[in-house]
Amino acid sequence: LYLGSPYTYVSSGKAIAPGQFRLDEMKKIINLKI
Repeated sequence: LYLGSPYTYVSSGKAIAPGQFRLDEMKKIINLKI
């Protein structure tokens, strides 16, 4: 999942770098925007 920013990767549900989100966190953000 890549949402137009190098800091919004989701990889196997694990944040692999500072600024990257876990899958659950990303889902929450997407749900808030929708």
